[in-house]
Amino acid sequence: MPDPAGTEKERLAQLNQKYLKIIRAMHDALLIVRAKDFIIDEVNPRLEKITGYDAKELRGKELFTLHPPEFRKIVHKALRAISKEEEGLLPEIYLLTKNGEKIPVEVTFSKFVIGEELYILMLMRDIQERLSIQKKLYRLNRLYRVLISVNEQIVRSRTKNELYEAICRIIVEEGGFKFAWIGEIEDEERITPAAYHDVAFYYRNVEQNLLNFAKEDIASLVDDLKQKGHISLSEKRETGFLHQKLTVPIWHDKENVGIPLYHGKEIRAILKIYSDEFDAFTEEEIRLFKEIADDISYAITMLENKEKLEYISSFDLATQLPNRHFLKERIDLAIYSSHYTKEAFALILIDIDQFKLINNTFGYGFGDKVIQHVAKHLKLLVRPKDILARYDSDEFAILYFDVKNEHELLELIQRINDICADPLFIDGEELYVTLSLGISLFPKDAKSSDDLRTAAETALKNAKEQGGNTFLFYSKELNTTTQASIQNQNELTKAIHNGEFTLFYQPQIDLRTMRICGAEALIRWDHPQKGMMPPGSFLPHLEESSLIEKVGKWVINEVCRQILVWRNEKIDVDIPVAINISPKQIIRNEKFFHDLLKRVKRSGIDPKYLHVEITESLIMENLELAEAGISLLNRFGIKSAIDDFGTGYSSLYYLKKLPVHMLKIDRVFIKNIPESEEDCAIVNAIVSMGKSLGKATVAEGIETKQQLEFVKKSGCDIVQGFYFAKPMPAKEFERFYHHFNTGATPEANGFSADTPE
Repeated sequence: MPDPAGTEKERLAQLNQKYLKIIRAMHDALLIVRAKDFIIDEVNPRLEKITGYDAKELRGKELFTLHPPEFRKIVHKALRAISKEEEGLLPEIYLLTKNGEKIPVEVTFSKFVIGEELYILMLMRDIQERLSIQKKLYRLNRLYRVLISVNEQIVRSRTKNELYEAICRIIVEEGGFKFAWIGEIEDEERITPAAYHDVAFYYRNVEQNLLNFAKEDIASLVDDLKQKGHISLSEKRETGFLHQKLTVPIWHDKENVGIPLYHGKEIRAILKIYSDEFDAFTEEEIRLFKEIADDISYAITMLENKEKLEYISSFDLATQLPNRHFLKERIDLAIYSSHYTKEAFALILIDIDQFKLINNTFGYGFGDKVIQHVAKHLKLLVRPKDILARYDSDEFAILYFDVKNEHELLELIQRINDICADPLFIDGEELYVTLSLGISLFPKDAKSSDDLRTAAETALKNAKEQGGNTFLFYSKELNTTTQASIQNQNELTKAIHNGEFTLFYQPQIDLRTMRICGAEALIRWDHPQKGMMPPGSFLPHLEESSLIEKVGKWVINEVCRQILVWRNEKIDVDIPVAINISPKQIIRNEKFFHDLLKRVKRSGIDPKYLHVEITESLIMENLELAEAGISLLNRFGIKSAIDDFGTGYSSLYYLKKLPVHMLKIDRVFIKNIPESEEDCAIVNAIVSMGKSLGKATVAEGIETKQQLEFVKKSGCDIVQGFYFAKPMPAKEFERFYHHFNTGATPEANGFSADTPE
């Protein structure tokens, strides 16, 4: 029989070997000390690796040998406490290595007894990587704060120097950087300091050091930036010469970052930022600095050129509020920032009930005053960090940050409704106004900018369908269709099947030659009971359903067929025809532009005879998709125009990039000219901008001789409207085309200059 004592001894020996192997294999450092005097009894290899000490060097020494002097009291207190408790924790403490380096560790304490001796077991986890990640997130959040504040300052600044000084202040005070300054490059001959923050001593050094840059050095620097994309330079500082590697558009080293600020393709200024931290700028931070630099450069360009149209591109003239495009950018930024901040926010859409009735009853000027009244009071309700914007003609939007709970939102909603608790007195009229609100929450209701806005719009639509003067939060259970829309859809489906749709054509007149230079195809519904119906009565219902895609394809095919008829049957109507593209056609079909090209090629027409008109709002809300599609059409000879220009809040920067050939001035700016000075100024500004960007301008909705004379004097290229001709069937258009182009005047065609059809 085996000896029990021997078997147990073997088992204990094996167990001892297992424990030794476990201790040696541990990723965390292990330390055993005697509780009575804190003398080190044992360590594992991981501790040896972290500290650089050999186990033999540590055994028998005081534990405090392994900690910097400033942390020894903390460790001593924790060890005393473990005598009374079962376990303990120090979330962040530092080990002192053999070569004097300080390593951050998390320490857990426990105790055990062998014989009558009490020991303390310390497990130490290296937390350098964790602290590094935390530090990185802190830096990124810091830069996002700078980015947001810089963009807010861009909006507020009225002069370049004001913007420069504010940017330097924001970078130091909100970004936590050591020092920032901006220097302007003048004629590639010298760099002149323009603004700084925070320590004047540094700034004096900057001024002195810049004197050492010879003209040829600066010219060479700028030239190499343009030609090679990178350059090396040395900047003289108190500690000597610091070699910096220059990369476009950012150059940086361990302690500072330099950002070139552009005017077009020309480097006009340099923003330098200094940090106390070593290796302070990661690739992600550099990417954010690029965004900041792009925003600053664009703002400087606008300020230097004194372009008031930049204000129009981001703000609503009537209320001085940010517009829909500005709001969308801020929603995108808020969503991106939320990945780090985990912050919830709300989008609140506010609609003025029966606003169309107000306009029809009292006039558009009166309606503008109602809008201004509501805007004025909404401004008083939002916090500095929130964003209030004009979302549509009768709608506002509030981007409400850092939402803690729904109760907080309900209080804000109540204050919004209180705006209209009392009647408005405008131009001697007493008017009661009510508001409808739709609210969506991020990330509860949506994860993207488009989905968040769609959710709020859905909630608002349902609030208005309940009679208005109420508010609704978004809910997936809300009905999105009504019985009326179902009935309309059925009728429209029959109309497609029965071929009840037809196209009318309205001529476009070249103001230089006073001849017809093009036509716009406009859809009509020849209803079997109601007769010829205008597009406003059925297009919204088409766009609510997928029917718009079928009708859109029919329009393309029919226009191509008509172009062939005019070209091949010797009718000699030698002009391009423009078709309108619905936003839903593009949004619902990512390959829309490719499909359009296929239909054009299949028809056999010359692509130059087909033009497309895309609304400004669609372009700005789907910029990347629209830009790619317009570029594709342009390559194949199909020209594009921005329809309803002036109402969609487009940015000059994006207009410059888009390969459109024409801007169609919205009729809302035409109808009150020349009486309205504001509309006259807007029309003049759009025409001037079009010329500067190399794009033709079209004034649609010309109804009087006075309107015609004004747009002609302003330099507009093309006009269309009832003053010349209403939309007409193809055969009638053919006769009109030949009659008009023989030199007949609008009056000779039966159209009055003062009484349009």
